[in-house]
Amino acid sequence: MSKLLNHAGILIGLLLIVSACGNTSRNDIAMRQAKIAYEAGYLDLQDALAEYEKAIALDPANGYIYYNRGRHYARDGYYAHAIADFDQALSLHPRSDPGWYNLFDVYAARGSANAAQGDFAQAIADFSKALELNPSHGPIYLQRGITYLAKGECQKAVDDFDWIIQERPTARNYLYRAQAYACLGDHKRAAEDAEAALQAGNDADAIREAEALLENLK
Repeated sequence: MSKLLNHAGILIGLLLIVSACGNTSRNDIAMRQAKIAYEAGYLDLQDALAEYEKAIALDPANGYIYYNRGRHYARDGYYAHAIADFDQALSLHPRSDPGWYNLFDVYAARGSANAAQGDFAQAIADFSKALELNPSHGPIYLQRGITYLAKGECQKAVDDFDWIIQERPTARNYLYRAQAYACLGDHKRAAEDAEAALQAGNDADAIREAEALLENLK
């Protein structure tokens, strides 16, 4: 309760500041409101959305606000709304703005939302665009690889899992590549990666799945 009251006090304070500020300050205050609303996970969705609406009213051409609201929608499972907000952010700000707005983040977030919606082709396009902007970001290779696997593009999944295993040779990542090899019909390499997952020994769920895969490959 004390956290909630403190949060409400901060927002009220920001709104009071707005009334005394010129236009040059409104952009910053709107972004701060959006950031607070997103990070305050203990607010329910409707309360958080009300804060975003206030931020948009102050600065309707600010793509960062739409990006953050999209992240909040996605976090709560409203993927279509999230994608619409990410689209709007990209429309308003098609270039990165160092210090507060990074296109990589928007494409990565939209890719995750599209994957969750089952639009694997668009998700892959978004992840690929994100990797153009930041080609050494391992988690995006992993997400794109998983999406390729879901789409049945198994060799492309293997290629992405190759990259992430170089960075993070975990049981889960070996299991993903084992599944991709199994998808290709390469049971020998699938079994080798499943064994590697067992040896990594750092994820009980992945180990159980690797054991099941090995059994199925016999």
